[in-house]
Amino acid sequence: EFRRVLFRSGQMTLSRDLGLSADSAGRLAFDIDADSVGGLTPWVYPGYSRLTGPGLSNSGAAGSGEEGAAELKGSARIRGEIIGTIGDPTVTAEIEATGLRWGAWAADSLVVKDFGASSLGDSLRLGGELYGAGVSFGSLQLASVTVAGALQQRVARFEFDVAADSLNGASGRVQVERDRKSTRLNSSHSSV
Repeated sequence: EFRRVLFRSGQMTLSRDLGLSADSAGRLAFDIDADSVGGLTPWVYPGYSRLTGPGLSNSGAAGSGEEGAAELKGSARIRGEIIGTIGDPTVTAEIEATGLRWGAWAADSLVVKDFGASSLGDSLRLGGELYGAGVSFGSLQLASVTVAGALQQRVARFEFDVAADSLNGASGRVQVERDRKSTRLNSSHSSV
């Protein structure tokens, strides 16, 4: 059984089922195809119009002196599943996006693979890989960015590979451990 939902800039297809009570386990598959990711923002982040931060504003109207919220632009396909119960779900997803623009942030291509989120006792476990091409923030432009990371209990691990062009770049690993009294940062990197 499947359900199709049409929205302003694309469609979402849901199949299978997920129970709405804590003891009703299930599996809900989703496939979202958005011609314009701007149409998804009310669903994903209802307060989006109020979001502020570095590079996340557009110029206001001429002569108004005010800045408006950055508009999210581009297209995306998001596929995944929610497995388990409503109180203890596991989420898996893959995202393919093109032509992304959000204020001063931009990416010609962005792919998220093997994204997973689940609970582990009283903590959260996250992981996945991100690949970007033609990534920029204002005047900082990168030919490619690769990041693989995981967060489990109080330990976060990230590996990255960044290339400003085909001739130079950097790669490295970062591990952050946090306990109740301190935070430790271990890192290594190399320039290519």
